[in-house]
Amino acid sequence: MLQEAHSTENNEDRWEAEWGGKIIFAHGTSSERGVAFLFKNHVIANVHEKIRDKNGRFLILDVTLNDIRYTLVGVYGPNSDSPDFWGNVNEKIEQFNNENIIIAGDFKVVPGGYHRYFFGVKV
Repeated sequence: MLQEAHSTENNEDRWEAEWGGKIIFAHGTSSERGVAFLFKNHVIANVHEKIRDKNGRFLILDVTLNDIRYTLVGVYGPNSDSPDFWGNVNEKIEQFNNENIIIAGDFKVVPGGYHRYFFGVKV
């Protein structure tokens, strides 16, 4: 998983060629934001659905890997406490109703901030 990828649609093919596998992007700009999940060719990833933030702040995948269904979440959080952002991410995660959830990225920790709660549980 990459965060702060600085990717654009123009460089997707080059990145995939260099990586040697599939990359799923949520683009920011060439100078900020962007999240991506990278899968090597030997990894069989069946992506059922993807939710991409139009600003490149998060990417959420409903995917099956090795016969196990996961929700994969890549986040590049805002620079300030943003309950609306984190509430939106949480709502999107809950849409998939998967037991196995992996959340990774840069959360831009704000002491006491809203991001410390997912599914009503303090993390």
